[in-house]
Amino acid sequence: MEVDLLDDDEEQEDTQEQQSNASAAQTRIDREKAKLKKRAEEAEAKVAEFEAKEKARSVKEVFAEVGLNQKWSDFYRGEETSPEAVRAWALANDFLQIEEDAEPEAPAAAPTGYTPTVIQGGEPPAGKMYTRKEMEDIARVNPQRARALADSGKVAWNNPQVSER
Repeated sequence: MEVDLLDDDEEQEDTQEQQSNASAAQTRIDREKAKLKKRAEEAEAKVAEFEAKEKARSVKEVFAEVGLNQKWSDFYRGEETSPEAVRAWALANDFLQIEEDAEPEAPAAAPTGYTPTVIQGGEPPAGKMYTRKEMEDIARVNPQRARALADSGKVAWNNPQVSER
């Protein structure tokens, strides 16, 4: 029986070579994983940047649709970009004023705990009363509005209690 001493050495070398190859392969795999992870992070950053630009563009369009200056859209931080949401935000932040003859949007019906008293035959308190001079000025600029104010009784044609400004 002959004992081959070279076989043991070769087996050890093969085992070491296999371990070395496995280590090198694992290193290559780790490098590839790192490259792929970096590419995925870059892609996510580009998508986030694109989405931010797209949202800014759509908010500017909504601002234009509502009738606001598009530069003001930089101040808007809301998630919702509907015209109603932008209009509500603009009203709340004094970027938009309710026109005098337009009725303000009623807030959501929330119980206030106060029930106003209604006096039989009483008149509700009048809003602003216009003088003859104010009415003439309004009529020159906007005849339809002047007609509506006159019809609603908000003009004191000859009332000395309404002071001229």
